[in-house]
Amino acid sequence: MTYTETTLLASYRIVVDYLNKVGLGARDPFVCPLVAQNRI
Repeated sequence: MTYTETTLLASYRIVVDYLNKVGLGARDPFVCPLVAQNRI
């Protein structure tokens, strides 16, 4: 494991970026046709 030194704000950004990447990858790719039709 490598040691990385960064600022507090940069560390929060790293964590948020990682959580967004992991969370978006777990999305359900199915799009309901009825919802897509009625979406404005």
